[in-house]
Formats: sequence, structure tokens, C-alpha cells
Amino acid sequence: MENKKVKSSHECNICGRTPDVRKAILETLSGNTTVYGDIRGGTVADKLRKTIRCEDVTLAQLGTITALNVGFTGVSQLKKGDFNHLTNVQVISIEGFSSLPLGIFDNTPNVESLYFPYNSLLSFPDGIFDKTPKLKNIRFYKNGEEYFDETSNTFIESFQFSFPDGVFDKTPDLYRFAFYRGNLCRLPEGIFDNTPNLKYVSIGATGLSYLPKGIFDNTHNLRDVDLGSNQLSSFPVGIFDKTPKLKKLNVSLNFNPSLHVGVFDNLTNLEKLDLSFSQLSSLPDGVFDNLRNLKDLHLGNNGLVSLPDGVFDNLRNLKDLHLGNNGLVSLPDGVFDKTSKLKKLCLCHNKLSSFPKRVFDRTRKLWALCFLKNRLRSLPPGIFENLSYLKYLCTKGNRFDCIPRFAFGSKHAKLLTIYEVDSHEFDNPLLGERIELCSKNKRPL
Repeated sequence: MENKKVKSSHECNICGRTPDVRKAILETLSGNTTVYGDIRGGTVADKLRKTIRCEDVTLAQLGTITALNVGFTGVSQLKKGDFNHLTNVQVISIEGFSSLPLGIFDNTPNVESLYFPYNSLLSFPDGIFDKTPKLKNIRFYKNGEEYFDETSNTFIESFQFSFPDGVFDKTPDLYRFAFYRGNLCRLPEGIFDNTPNLKYVSIGATGLSYLPKGIFDNTHNLRDVDLGSNQLSSFPVGIFDKTPKLKKLNVSLNFNPSLHVGVFDNLTNLEKLDLSFSQLSSLPDGVFDNLRNLKDLHLGNNGLVSLPDGVFDNLRNLKDLHLGNNGLVSLPDGVFDKTSKLKKLCLCHNKLSSFPKRVFDRTRKLWALCFLKNRLRSLPPGIFENLSYLKYLCTKGNRFDCIPRFAFGSKHAKLLTIYEVDSHEFDNPLLGERIELCSKNKRPL
């Protein structure tokens, strides 16, 4: 009887790869893999199979894989050639590894998205992305073991990651870069010089303490920058001068970043700015003057005790303003006179003992107002007279018993239905307890 021919090991198309890569390929061809929520890869016929052996995998099947999720199981690190023949793969997720070899992505010319969650990488080899010209999206999450640092009151990674110089020089289509929860010791100068299509940059909770000068000089299409939860104490002069299309900027939860005069002057299209939790003690005169399209400004949880005169005068499109959890003892006269589109205003947890006369006369569209936990003893007559859209108030924790009817003047006090909400509900208020206005002698009506 003729013996059945058995494939030799050299004929196996995936046997020589790292075990974790073999496992990922087999799971993908079996239709049992998930890459960031998407189930991809393999033909319909392949997905109907319950199991596929390494010896059965053909080069044609490798060419059908569009996404691959490689997780480390403790056997061995990746090696060059692990991704050979995956010519049509577009998404690769690499999880749990401590190093990547030179040339690991040399044979994945169509890869568009790379994800690196839960690794312990120290750096990348030089030129790692030189042969991935279609790369558009790269994200890191929790790179390294973390511990809680009581001094900074934050989670810190046990070692530092650094990018090699020129790491994205050959990825002109890159449009999203995200590095979150990892100890990033530095960003090399010119890291984004050859990424003209970059639109989204998110670098958060990394411990980063400085940004290189000119980091965004060649990213003219940038739309969204998130630098929150770092240790930035200053910004390079002119850092945002060449990002005229920027719409969102978050620099919250940093260590008292000094705002030099003109730092936001070229951000004429900016719509949202978050400077909360940054230990700001003052604002430079005119710091917001050129932000004529700004709609949402967060200045809460800082150390502001006063506001410059006219600080919001040029914010004609402002709709949401958060000034809560500061140390404000007073407001300048006419502080909101030029913010006629304002809809939500938070002044909670300050030290205000009074409001300027007619302070809300020009904010006719205001529908949510919070001044919870201040030192207000009374409200002046007619202070809310022009607020015909007002629906939500946070007033508890002041030194008056209830909202007097005369605060609304005589025009519409009886037509309004106003609800008391807690400050934590302020951003998305739910119907709370209806406020009963009281007369001058503070008896409920």
C-alpha cells in the first residue's frame, strides 16, 4: 500500500513563525478573532471551519487576512518575518510584548492601523515604519507596569518609553497619533515634520514634562490636540502658530502651565479649550482675544482669584463657560456683556459674596446657571430679569434661604419653571426639584 504523503515542515507557510503569531493567524482564518471590536479576516469558507491546522494554511489564505490580533502568551518575543505574506493586512494589534524586532513591518505595505495596548516597550527600532507608507492610525495604551506616585497623585509607569528620531518620516498619511497611560520620557524634535495629514494628537497621562519647539509646525491640518494629564509646566513660544485649523485643545491636568501672551492668537477656528485642573493662578490680559469661534471654555478647578477686565469680550460665540472650583471673590463689571450666546455658566465653589449689578443682562440665552457653594447672602433685584430661557439653577450652599421673586423682576417670574440641580449634573442636567420662589421676607410663595 502506497504511503500517504505528509507535508514536510518547510512546506508549512506559518510553522516557523512565533507561536503567538501562528495562533493569531489560525484564529483569524477560523473567524474567531477580534481586533478592537471588529471581526475580520478570512474567507466565508474559512470562517465556517471549526479548526484549521498550520499545515493547511496556504499563501492565498494569508493574503485574505485584513486584521490580526497578536497577544503575548509568555513563550517568545516577535521576530522578523512573523508577518511575511500578510500583504493585505490593514489592522494589527500587538499586546503584551517587551520588544519589537527590526523590520517587523517590512512586509505589511498595506497596514493602516497599528495598536499597541498593554505592552512594556522601551522604544522602537530605527526605521520600523519606513515600509508602511499607508499607515494612518497608531495608538498606544498602558505601556509598562504602573504604580501610584503619592507626590504627584498620579499613576506612573515603571520605565520610560522614547521614540527614535525620524520615526514617522516615511508615514505621510498618518492622521491619528495617540499615546495614553505610559511613561513617555520625551518626544524627539521634528517627530511630526513629515506627517502633513495629521489631524488628531492625543498624549495623555504620560508624565511628559515638555514639548519640543516647533512640534506642530508642519501639521497644518491638525484638528484636535489632547495633552491632558501630563506634567507640562510651559508651552514653547509659537507652539500653535501654525495650526490654524485646530478646533479642540485640551491641556487640563497639567502642572501650572504658564500661558504666555499670544499663545492662542492663531487659533481663530478653535471651538473648545480645556484648561481645567492646571493650577492656574491668573490669566494674561488678552489671552482669549483671538478665539472668536470658541464655544466651550473650561477654566474650572484652578486657583483663579480674579479675572482680567474684558477677559471674555471677544468670545462672541461662547456657549459653555466653566469657572467652578476656583477662588474667585468677585467678578468684573460687565464680565459677560459680550457673551450674548452663552447658554451654560458654572460659578460653583468659589468665594463670591455678591454679583455685579445687572451681571446677566446680556446673557439672554442662558438656560443653566450654577453658583452653588459661594458666600452670597442675597440676590439683587432683577438680576435674572432678562433670563427668559433659564431652566436650571444650582444655588445650594449659599447664605440665603431661597430665590426671591424680585430677582426675576416683574416680567416673567410667574411664567418660569426652574429646577434645582446638583453641580455634578450640571453638564447634563436632569429635571430636579422645582424651585419655589419666595417673597422679600423669604417666606415661600
